[in-house]
Amino acid sequence: MTSETSGLNLNGADDSESEEELSTVVDENEDDVTETISERLWGLTEMLPDPVWDALRKSRVWSVWFVRRASWVVGVSVALLMLPIATEQQRLELEEMQNMQKRQVMLGPGSGLSPSLGGVRPPVSGRPPS
Repeated sequence: MTSETSGLNLNGADDSESEEELSTVVDENEDDVTETISERLWGLTEMLPDPVWDALRKSRVWSVWFVRRASWVVGVSVALLMLPIATEQQRLELEEMQNMQKRQVMLGPGSGLSPSLGGVRPPVSGRPPS
């Protein structure tokens, strides 16, 4: 009894008929594989109604406008905030360089080499100063 029922599916049809239908469906799907990506994307456009596409186009235009304006605002803000800091830093470096030159002129050529010693030169010989 199991050998007779094994050849039938739930609808009472032969398994061989189901396999033929399945192979037909597989053959039809193989035709879809030759479809290019652009054709598939174009087919997807038919899924959405025109008002949705119009809204998407408007949102794209708005987003481009927003990104352009936001990048301009950020760029100008950074320039206005960083320019005074950069000029102040450059001014401080220039003052430090001028002070080093004054110290070198007043104390001699060796005074500018080691500012960490406070202007005191190390001894020339290996003995510590007495």
